[in-house]
Amino acid sequence: VGPQTLPPNIAPVKVPRVVARSGGTAAVEVLVGQQPAGATQTITDVTRLAIQQYEAIYPQVIARAVARRFLKNGILYGGKEALGVQKGSLEGFALDMATLAWQASESADTRCWGLLPDKIQVLRLELPAGEHDIGLRPLNVGGYPIGGAARQHVRIADSCNTYLLASFPDHRLVGKVLVSEP
Repeated sequence: VGPQTLPPNIAPVKVPRVVARSGGTAAVEVLVGQQPAGATQTITDVTRLAIQQYEAIYPQVIARAVARRFLKNGILYGGKEALGVQKGSLEGFALDMATLAWQASESADTRCWGLLPDKIQVLRLELPAGEHDIGLRPLNVGGYPIGGAARQHVRIADSCNTYLLASFPDHRLVGKVLVSEP
């Protein structure tokens, strides 16, 4: 209808999607010495929260992606007008092809949640003051060990809380066990 042509929108509008990792650690068994003392329980399912949040903002994600596509076509149309490109000209065709390549090169924002924990789990134990050898062993959904225990020597002070922080995304510890100072 206008004095300029626009290329067809054949490139898909790409949007990211949150995907839950399958498998992994279901809980962590805590050993005091060699004796099992209990297993952690989930207090926050970070992956489930991320999926619910994404579902809530999905219409906005689509709207932004479509708005970007319209903006790119507007830039093309305005550029053709500013350059005085004639409808059906070789220059117009070249600009249309460049815009198609620009649209096709779009990619979804797939920055990874890989550094965030899948779940936040806790276990509260009461231990006497003194030195303790604590083991942390990942468990699968059935409650069976799926890896070796990470051992940590801990000093429990009288009437003080001591906290251990560990990350078991799969069958082994990632990083080190962090221990709070009494």
